[in-house]
Order: sequence, then C-alpha cells, then structure tokens
Amino acid sequence: MSAQPSVSATQWRERAAALKPRSGVFIDGRFVPSACGASFDNINPATGRSLGAIAAGDTLDIERAVASARAAFRRGSWAHQEPRARKRVLLKFAELILANKDELALLETLDTGKPIGDSLAAIHGARTTSKKEKHRSARRLARGFATRFDQPRYAAADRSRAS
Repeated sequence: MSAQPSVSATQWRERAAALKPRSGVFIDGRFVPSACGASFDNINPATGRSLGAIAAGDTLDIERAVASARAAFRRGSWAHQEPRARKRVLLKFAELILANKDELALLETLDTGKPIGDSLAAIHGARTTSKKEKHRSARRLARGFATRFDQPRYAAADRSRAS
C-alpha cells in the first residue's frame, strides 16, 4: 500500500472554500428544487458560518421520493440482476467512494464540525484492502439484498403499504 501525500491545513481550507455543495432534494436520481421552494442555511458548527442554502423538503417532496423509490422497487432491476452484476455495482460504488474520499470527508467535516482526520478515518476504516475481502464483502451485501427483499414477507408488506 503506497503512502498518500499529506494535505496541509491550508490546502484543506482552500478546498473547503472551493466546495459548492448541491442544494436540491435528491429524488429519482437527480437533485431538484424542493416543491415549496423553501431553503435553510446549513451551518458549520465549528465556525458558525453558512455552508450554503439547502432545499427544505416538505411532505410533497417525501411523497415524490417515496413514489420514485416504490416505482424503482416494482421495476425490480436490482432484484432481478444476477449476483455477479450486483457485485460489480457494489464494487464500483466502493471505488467511487474511495476516489472521492477527500471531498466526502471534507463535506462531512464541514457539516458536522468534526476533525478532518476523523472523517478520513471513517472512510478508510470502512474500506477493505484486499481484493479477496472486497469480493467477499460485495458478495455478502448482494446476498443480503437478494434474500432480505426477495422474501414474501417483504413483498407482502410493501403491497400493503402501496397506495
């Protein structure tokens, strides 16, 4: 494992100043304005400064998100995929998290006020180092999704909640 060059406090501050967090509600795979158009300031608890305006979702936004999630569930594109295909998706997701770890850690630090080292450690602690372990983790995740949500009790529960 190669050593990663360390980032100075000045560089972290420069990166923080350059960040432009998205502000919409995330529905149906994209960021959209909230239905009511309202927003609130996201305050960095360490500095008391605003990180920017965030869309204030309301009941209509929740209903849109739930409808989108139910439609995706009913399409069954995840449930009907072969385990190998699910594994590829989960491994790609893990790769993207690691490829964007600095930005994700910085966003977490700015949002919660915790030290950047703690945010980076949380991402590094969640990763797996060996290819064998990555495959084993992806296999467990894929199997868990397949067995948990394909069982009749979940399907029946979902049907009973459907509008």
